[in-house]
Amino acid sequence: MVRPTLTQTKRNVVVGLAATAVDLGLLSVGVEWLGLKPSVVGPVALAAGVAVQLVGTKKYAFRDRSRDWLRQTVLFLGVELLAYTANVVAFTAVTSTTRAPYTLVRIAVGAIVYFGISLPLWTRIFDSPARRLENEAPT
Repeated sequence: MVRPTLTQTKRNVVVGLAATAVDLGLLSVGVEWLGLKPSVVGPVALAAGVAVQLVGTKKYAFRDRSRDWLRQTVLFLGVELLAYTANVVAFTAVTSTTRAPYTLVRIAVGAIVYFGISLPLWTRIFDSPARRLENEAPT
């Protein structure tokens, strides 16, 4: 399996932090200001974070300039469907059975899914040997 380079991983972490900020921001607003249950607003907040992740992963993390948006988006969404399902199931299971703070649960579950499922599969979608050499050149 192709592994992301250190530079790609660092860029992905930056993109992941931005996507997480969107997710947690919307989750917190929904729970704290709108009075919604975490299990109700959680999936919506997560979907917004996914949109940020797609664009950031393609354009920033992997510096992918290809016009292959349709194929890559379909594959990315397949990975995200898997990751989304893992996130929702784990988040709901933990928040429904414990008194753990929902934001900490989201961060922990998200990190496990991100590094264990998403990042390795995104590397297969957006990376190529030629792009890898180009991306590792000093900027």
